[in-house]
Amino acid sequence: LDRQAELALWRDATNFPACEPVRLGVAVRRAWPSSPVTIHLDTDRPVLLDHYPDHEQEWRALLQRTSRTDAGHLGVPIDPHRLPLTEIRNALGRGEHVLLLLSLAGMQGFDVPHWVLCHGAVPGALVIDDPWANAATGDTWVDAHLLPVPDPSLDAMSTLSADPFRGAVTIGRPQ
Repeated sequence: LDRQAELALWRDATNFPACEPVRLGVAVRRAWPSSPVTIHLDTDRPVLLDHYPDHEQEWRALLQRTSRTDAGHLGVPIDPHRLPLTEIRNALGRGEHVLLLLSLAGMQGFDVPHWVLCHGAVPGALVIDDPWANAATGDTWVDAHLLPVPDPSLDAMSTLSADPFRGAVTIGRPQ
């Protein structure tokens, strides 16, 4: 995945400006059609819209419904159950990767939705690659690449919104 491919993926995954779980799963399937992809979203309502006025929420919700239609056409399953951390560990044990949606409130001090890659596990923590490095607080890309986050902290950070939900995308080994 070079920089140009990464930008193409995020452009395909973004719904003005949010990157919601279903759209991300669709974009991943399009980028890597030989890899099994499962979207995990434990709500059927549109997500990441709470901070928009009503008239803005309406058309963004339409984009999210379109993402669900696209997932259906591409055969990307949407698991409607909350993905537990134990299942993330199981996926990692099978050599899969998990993109997990977090709030940055616990890590950076502001509540912004943010995607991280879960790519390893150690006792009591999952290891993430977090593309957000804050140079002002001394973060470097090294800090963000092999970042162990304790299970209770990751569990709390990955439950978003006043009406809580968890969003994730599991990417299996190419077939």
